[in-house]
Amino acid sequence: MKNIVAGAALLLSLSSCEIKVGSKVNKELMSQDETKETLDFPLESTFSKEYLLQNFWKCNYDSAGEPLAYWVVLPKNVKPTKIEPELLKNVGLTSIGAYQTIDKSDYMEVDLGYETLSASVQPSTWLKEKLTVMGDKVLNQNIVRTKDNEEYLDVLTSRTLKNGDRVISRLNVMKRGLNYFVIRVSCDEKVYKNLAQTIFHTSTTWSPKSSS
Repeated sequence: MKNIVAGAALLLSLSSCEIKVGSKVNKELMSQDETKETLDFPLESTFSKEYLLQNFWKCNYDSAGEPLAYWVVLPKNVKPTKIEPELLKNVGLTSIGAYQTIDKSDYMEVDLGYETLSASVQPSTWLKEKLTVMGDKVLNQNIVRTKDNEEYLDVLTSRTLKNGDRVISRLNVMKRGLNYFVIRVSCDEKVYKNLAQTIFHTSTTWSPKSSS
């Protein structure tokens, strides 16, 4: 199943090395009352070091220039499909990387994007506003607060496409100055259970490189 996220690398997306899920910071979990189903929302990895070394690779991205450079750890069967920056006017984001499964295993997509703001806001607030624009339904979320009183959001969402297929996505936000970055990792609901741990690891193991 390809192009599950409508649009060109559509994001409609806490760096694992800086704000680890499961680290000693305040966290809040939420499941909306109207969501009767229960989908896996892992907060810790079950992958061994050996498994990670055998099945994942580190992608270093700099096609959008040094201020927007980032790294992300991806499954070895997930490769870049678009790396040149592209403005997505309908969601107010610039895509800076699209990746997808290239073999016949369970299909997933990874998209990264950013927006430069004129004034600072909480990263969680920024991502919530983007989710509203994109029309995603929040299924579960993990709010992480730092010592600097910054609030980051790790969120699981769903969206039903016109053909009836349901897409499950996990998104994380990161802030660098006034640049707000987001990663979105998506798959069809039918294979989400198989990919939940992979999606968790990918969506939380990335970081913008620049501190500017």
